[in-house]
Amino acid sequence: MSNASGPLAGYSVIDFGQYLPGPLTAMLLADQGAEVIRIDPPGGPRWKTAANAVLNRGKKSIVLDLKKSSDQEIARELVRSADVVIENFRPDVMERLGVGAKWARAENPDLIYLSIPGFPESDKRRRHWRAWEGVVAAATSHYRDTGIRKLLIEDAPLYTALPMTSYYAAIEGAIAVSLSLLRRQKTGQGAALEVPLLNASMSAFGYMSLSIHDLPERYQEIALKRFPEMRTRDEYAAMRAIYDECGTPLYLNYRCADGRLLSICADLNRLHTDRAVRVLGLEKMLADLGFRRDDLYADSGPSLAKNLYSANHWSTEDRRVVREHLRKVFATRPAREWEKELGDAGVPCAMQRGNEEYIREDWVRDAKLMCQVMTPDHGPMWQPNRLVYFPGDADPSPELPSPKRLDEDRNEILGRLRDGATKKDPQKAYCQRLPNPLNGITVLDLTNVISGPTCGRTLAECGADVIKIDSPNPSHGPSTSVITAFDVNRGKRSILLDLKKREAKEVFDKLLRKADVVIYNGPNEVMQRLGVTYSDLSKVNPRVIVCQISAFGSPGGGPWAKRQAYDEVVQAANGCQVRFGGAEDPLLHGTASCLDFSTGYIGALAVSLALVRREKTGVGSQVCTSLALAGQLVQLPFCFDFDGRGRWDEPQGQDAIGSGPLERIYKAADGWIFISHPQAEASRLAEIPELGLRGNESLEALERSLEAVLVSRTTREWEDLLNPRQVGAHRVLSLSEIRAAHLRDIDEPGQFVDSNRDESPVFLRYTHEIGATVEHLAPSWIRGDLAGLRMGAAAPRNGEHTETILQELGYGSRDITSLIDTGAVATQVGANEKYLPR
Repeated sequence: MSNASGPLAGYSVIDFGQYLPGPLTAMLLADQGAEVIRIDPPGGPRWKTAANAVLNRGKKSIVLDLKKSSDQEIARELVRSADVVIENFRPDVMERLGVGAKWARAENPDLIYLSIPGFPESDKRRRHWRAWEGVVAAATSHYRDTGIRKLLIEDAPLYTALPMTSYYAAIEGAIAVSLSLLRRQKTGQGAALEVPLLNASMSAFGYMSLSIHDLPERYQEIALKRFPEMRTRDEYAAMRAIYDECGTPLYLNYRCADGRLLSICADLNRLHTDRAVRVLGLEKMLADLGFRRDDLYADSGPSLAKNLYSANHWSTEDRRVVREHLRKVFATRPAREWEKELGDAGVPCAMQRGNEEYIREDWVRDAKLMCQVMTPDHGPMWQPNRLVYFPGDADPSPELPSPKRLDEDRNEILGRLRDGATKKDPQKAYCQRLPNPLNGITVLDLTNVISGPTCGRTLAECGADVIKIDSPNPSHGPSTSVITAFDVNRGKRSILLDLKKREAKEVFDKLLRKADVVIYNGPNEVMQRLGVTYSDLSKVNPRVIVCQISAFGSPGGGPWAKRQAYDEVVQAANGCQVRFGGAEDPLLHGTASCLDFSTGYIGALAVSLALVRREKTGVGSQVCTSLALAGQLVQLPFCFDFDGRGRWDEPQGQDAIGSGPLERIYKAADGWIFISHPQAEASRLAEIPELGLRGNESLEALERSLEAVLVSRTTREWEDLLNPRQVGAHRVLSLSEIRAAHLRDIDEPGQFVDSNRDESPVFLRYTHEIGATVEHLAPSWIRGDLAGLRMGAAAPRNGEHTETILQELGYGSRDITSLIDTGAVATQVGANEKYLPR
């Protein structure tokens, strides 16, 4: 059954993609109702994997040899009739095959043509390289800056099996298509788009790509500053001990009575801290140690060391005492019991699981996080559910459609071409031109931490007026909100409202009447308490779109949908931490964020889809996604299950360097290099004399030979030698290297960034109003006709625009003073205003 009622119902998509990024983008569109025709070469998909049964669900299949003129003409006819074309080849490949963007847009002016190359067309040196997943990951520091502990202690590369570059490119490609469809509804304009893996890959780092100079010590971990010096003396054991001591007691893994590990993340929010203290019986011990519960926005200096809510500032001895006590507490009961009791009490936590165990959990399947699909090659298969769902629909989770057999729909597709059934009605001619698809859209951003604010920031980058609404009495402390805010709140305006007060709710309702979108991250119960459910808000504004981002939300609901959690907890539950750190030492896959930032982009996709639907229907809707849904898709190469699936043995752990001799990190003369080459083409390596191979080596002998020879030349020499011979190779870069090579000084960041002119993502350096110098990654994930992404003004001080926004709503100075006096609104948080952005 297709999702015929989805927001993209009625749109046709031609999927030329191979491997992961193109097919995944097309799958995201098919999941939302688009009719997708998949074009494969003879022999089927180039990537031979059971994951194709997920990627190709809901798509029609036809095999065409685009090197034959007859099949090329069939492809051209399909393109002439399509709304969207997706391909992920190197620049110029589709032009040589006769179905490139220039030809397609000339034949079909309202077509949206999306290219997803590895390196952008403007990258003169690398544009024709075989930019496999690992090559781009190496180019964007995913193997240097993904694991904090590995980076700080060893300063060595670390391979991750998660396909982060393709995953981000697919999500952002789907956003680009959705925004282009929205613009076309209003203007009749088509679009030529490019979402390079390189640019999309960089967006995974978010605030971790920031370099902030002169930051107050309040936000620095002083002990870790010694690490570079200690590394020169090979003091790895001592560094590991220091790193472990820096861990706070309520943000840690604990071994339980059954030997299983439980991850708890309860020190980022004072409400979570209070709940954990109560459930774990810590009140007396903490009182004996002299801890207080003081407002973090009023507290500062040495007194922070005894503030219960400032765990990062506790003394080393206090951390040790509380950790040791908690180890004894958790050892008294099995992990599942602690998981249920703490989770039900509203404490973010999860038992560490591998992905295999997660998929087979009853609560995962009952909640429809994973759904069963009948596949032609593997029988019933458990697959990740749709990333985005509309809970108000009659069927918010229609059955996931099956993938087709190769070439199964050939006769139907050719018959429709002969009958002219695929020809589109001509688009209405509009004279209006929009420089950006979200110009004129107003967004009320009620979110916090990372994923929700990233959604709002992304919408602001695309032209929306985003008003950030926060409480004057935040439950998250400055250490959580300030550094991330430099990134996730840029381009927004800020107002402080206490929505628990009647007067503030009246202000909010006035904002709501003028708004198009409200975004919120949290479970339904919290939205109900604040009165910001879709049912509440649509009574005030029937056209409003409410986007909810939660931790474990899903179409099937269930007990976990009520849980409050962070990226770390979801990674513990679904296997990402085990994959990254290993079963005995699970670690957060966090610097390059596989969940938080990607979920923010998925939220922006959800809003874009809802806006497309509203343009058709005239009414608003609720649209949802969650960290849990995102966490399944980023593991797509492995996240499925069926009888006879085989071993779950993909690379994991902190010693991972690759998935085989032709997909791994090697030492070169001046650093590290990643080599990526199809194993089926291994014998061709013997044609490169500099490698000194015979062509018949075993995999073990091949690996030893490559280790011996690659260390003999520099990374640049190998890049220049191997890539022209169709072997993917790239130096394993670090963020600091990328930043230094692409840094520009600007006066202020509130401007559009023309990403079409740059070969690589650009870092902009400017002076922030708090006095810090900030080096910030500019948004560049869309290129082409929607490339006018707005960097946005620097992140505002909380409450900076309160008075201006109230004046826009018609409030006079006396009214504003009265609202401030009642506590309904505020112009700043606490007394430590100097620690907050701007």
